[in-house]
Amino acid sequence: MLIEVYDLGNPSGASKFTNVSVLSQSGTGSSTLILGLTLRGVGQRTLLVRGVGPTLAAEPFNIGSILTNPKVTVFDADQRSVIGNLDWGQADYLSELSLASNFVGAFQLLDQSKDAASLALLDSSVGGTTYTVQINGEDGGTGLSIIEVYEVP
Repeated sequence: MLIEVYDLGNPSGASKFTNVSVLSQSGTGSSTLILGLTLRGVGQRTLLVRGVGPTLAAEPFNIGSILTNPKVTVFDADQRSVIGNLDWGQADYLSELSLASNFVGAFQLLDQSKDAASLALLDSSVGGTTYTVQINGEDGGTGLSIIEVYEVP
């Protein structure tokens, strides 16, 4: 399992997480890959949420045994689905999704791949609002995949 967490300082000296990603085996049921996160502050935050499998098999990654058809879903603390995606290239807001990916420095997904990605506008609170991001195999498959969450300023 690979876990990455990035913390970018800002001019006020306060620190702020801008990206978190986890690479691991995923599938369905108890093999679902899950990442928990808590948003603190006031108002809403825009997050780029990605479930990547097929692009990992291509250059420059060349990772084998990937999850061929990942589905990414964001759930709130009550386990209600907030937003999800299957096949990012079919999103109604594809241009915004591509712009956000470029803006935050996310690697490019292959055209027409079955990777999953979505923009999520999520609530935050002073005490913290908790969410989980889950990747599972839409076709019942298993394999390596990566969950990525970026804050989009």
